[in-house]
Amino acid sequence: MYTNQKKLFQLDPRTKILLVLTISTILVSGGTQGNMFYVRIFLSLTPIVLLFIDGKVTLFVKLLFLYGLLFFIDVNLSNNIKGTLNFILGAMVGIFTHMLPGFIMAYYLFVTTKVSEFILAMEKLKTPKTLIIPLSVLLRMFPTMKEEYSYIQDAMIMRAISWKNGPAKMFEYRIIPFIVSTITIGDELIAASLTRGIDNPIKRTNYFDIKIKFLDVVIITACILCWAIYFFDKVKL
Repeated sequence: MYTNQKKLFQLDPRTKILLVLTISTILVSGGTQGNMFYVRIFLSLTPIVLLFIDGKVTLFVKLLFLYGLLFFIDVNLSNNIKGTLNFILGAMVGIFTHMLPGFIMAYYLFVTTKVSEFILAMEKLKTPKTLIIPLSVLLRMFPTMKEEYSYIQDAMIMRAISWKNGPAKMFEYRIIPFIVSTITIGDELIAASLTRGIDNPIKRTNYFDIKIKFLDVVIITACILCWAIYFFDKVKL
């Protein structure tokens, strides 16, 4: 059995799933005072640091700049602007700071996890097949949709169709083909998964082997600590 050790800091898929659940839940529903302030900073920075470790430096710089801009707006502009604009800025900053890290972590999960690794992780977590199949199809679907949209975009450029032709034309020649292609892609991916025997009740062998390593233990421990602070903050309220 092959152990995926191409990257020094490759996380176990189960650790990534835990991070997605921890970040998306605590940042959306957690408080902002006391120890929760430091928890929010840690959980917000963790996804972009992982992207940097994975070698996605350009994306890391862009997200760091976005975080800095949001922090600047929150600290400076929101205190100096009153009325409707203050409400709009506050809503934008709140939505981004509460929800963006969860989306970034989910993106990291999608781009750094092979489908076979994800399926093996879910099987080790004793997840039922009825949940593994749609999740594995979803994991394959996003990269395929991105590729399909680039093909449609290239076709529109060749036909000189852009926003200058009006929103109706753009919707007709770009969005509708993309929706139809997405439905077709979903059907094909489900058929491919079933053909490969993903719904077979017999235990499957795997080319990859996943193991909890030292970095996984550190992150899992940090997540448990974040959950403990989160629940303590809720009980205190």
